[in-house]
Amino acid sequence: MSNRPSIAALPVLFTGLLALTGCNNDENCQDCGATADPPAIINDVAKRPDQFNDFLRQIFLFPNQPFSGLLGQPAAVYALVGPTRFYQPPLLVSQVPQYPGLTYRTDKTLYAIRCQPRDSAVLEPVLASWPNVYALMKIDLGNNSYACPAPPGAGENALYCLVKDYQDTPSAISSDSVYRALEVAVQLFANPDVVNVLKNRYGIYQEFSGLGMSIKTYNNYAPMSAKVVLDHSVVPEYLVKNTTLAQGECRCIRVEPYAGRENDPLDPDFITQAGSADCPTVNSLQRAR
Repeated sequence: MSNRPSIAALPVLFTGLLALTGCNNDENCQDCGATADPPAIINDVAKRPDQFNDFLRQIFLFPNQPFSGLLGQPAAVYALVGPTRFYQPPLLVSQVPQYPGLTYRTDKTLYAIRCQPRDSAVLEPVLASWPNVYALMKIDLGNNSYACPAPPGAGENALYCLVKDYQDTPSAISSDSVYRALEVAVQLFANPDVVNVLKNRYGIYQEFSGLGMSIKTYNNYAPMSAKVVLDHSVVPEYLVKNTTLAQGECRCIRVEPYAGRENDPLDPDFITQAGSADCPTVNSLQRAR
């Protein structure tokens, strides 16, 4: 894997934008690299993950629990990841999981994964919005000759029947087009058989909003009002192919529980430097300070 700065994955257009920040090739610049771009630009580019192409994922497992070596669950077709640039400069390791909707666990082993494939086709990342998700599901399930309506208990068939006719119809009223996408999603989560498929095949749980942003963990997964959901939509998230770490050009570190781990930084660059597809054990994240 290359150790190139993630800015290399951005279009040439942003060379000029870097100049606007006063931080291009100036030898006097002390803070170039990950923090050079204005947040508006970082957020804008993050909505086009095939250009961003630098992803972060965390997995918590019990110390004796084996790791599959895949980005997602072994039976999954896709996995959810986030944009690395949103975690630079580094946050504390206890702070990072809440933004993709996870809970930090002091008693579990952390697998911190950073993927920087040279070719975006390796992971085929898409912004995790409902229109994109429906399009992926149609392709994924469409070759199975499913009949509609689905028979009872046939979760994949039922899922296909619910999404196959969805069209992302433009509207001058933005809430109207979003409502149509969410209307289908409500039907998906109303069917327990479909819910299991969403979870096991796509890594999508009930906290998934489909707005293209992960929902920051709220009150131990308590029910959320619309205000809470929108207020907690902070970091973009993507669906990527559930590949092995080696295939995805990912580097990983394994961090066992230790006293004070929650107060140490999770530096994406440290994952790149110390990690590999084999997830070597790192005794302490203090080395990333």
